[in-house]
Amino acid sequence: MAFIGIVLGLLLFASLIYFVVYNSRKVGKSKNITWYSFYKLCKIRSLNYKESILLEKVITIGSIVNPLTAFSNIKLLDSILHGYIDLIRNSAVNEAQREIIISKLMSIRRKFEFSLPKYKKGIKNTYSLRNDQRMRLALPEVGYFFSNVIDRQASYIICSFPEGHNSDRINWKGKTLNAYFWRENDAGYSFNSEVVGELKGKDLRAIFIEHSEKLSRNQKRRFLRVSCGVPVFIRPIEISIENSQKVAKVSSTIKFNGVITNISGNGMAIEVSSDIKGGTFVRLEFSFEGKEKLRLIAKVKGTKTQKKENGYYRINLQFAKIDIKTRNNILLYVYKFHSKPIN
Repeated sequence: MAFIGIVLGLLLFASLIYFVVYNSRKVGKSKNITWYSFYKLCKIRSLNYKESILLEKVITIGSIVNPLTAFSNIKLLDSILHGYIDLIRNSAVNEAQREIIISKLMSIRRKFEFSLPKYKKGIKNTYSLRNDQRMRLALPEVGYFFSNVIDRQASYIICSFPEGHNSDRINWKGKTLNAYFWRENDAGYSFNSEVVGELKGKDLRAIFIEHSEKLSRNQKRRFLRVSCGVPVFIRPIEISIENSQKVAKVSSTIKFNGVITNISGNGMAIEVSSDIKGGTFVRLEFSFEGKEKLRLIAKVKGTKTQKKENGYYRINLQFAKIDIKTRNNILLYVYKFHSKPIN
């Protein structure tokens, strides 16, 4: 009997050992599968290898039980990124290295943003155009003109009478044109169409453009653009000739005060009381919530500015010279990481 008891005991002990080892291997296998899926999702989000490694580190420090949840919960992702940024800002990491890390984190956040379904769908035809959509109209061998969508009908689009050189002298009806427009936080679109009607009344001047079922989608937005109401100081950059060479200097006498109406990582729109010629380079100075002053060089895009009813001009600017720290500060503002970490 004693021998049988010993044998049964050994069998029970062996079964227990097998159960523990088997389940620990299952847990390890499950973790491996999770991280394998993690890196697969990183690739789908267009993250490179270094960004994927960094995101794994951020998630691990953030004590996220299941790393895959960061791919389906953008608020959770923002929370752990925000917390990590706050962590490295209070660490012994030198400023240059810190800004490089923040730049990589912002690149990760941007790629997650533009992997969302709303940025991939776009629009398929002109029936989805919104009222007040600004469009550039190109007439072959004539030039470019600008117009706004007033309304959409079943078979045509009602547009404001085109603005441009000698626009009034053109008989628009029957003209074939190429239209281009930019859809906010989406992409640029172009389509070919024909002007099917023209109206030159006292109260309304407009043209009627035939709808298009085929839109060409290009120039997808690379940076998220958000509304802003921050004051900005603008100084034109003057070009002079010194010793037969062009020299660029920030104007010491001309200064404009304006307001940033929207901003992204590569440009902004401002409202100013004075017009600024297209192609002009300017130095911008502003700050978020009264914090550190940010300075950068930007270029006025295009040659057309739209004067608003309140007497202000709306001007689009593209960043021409910006350091990594300034861009990081802008992106932190865009993604609302400039305040305290999200709980």
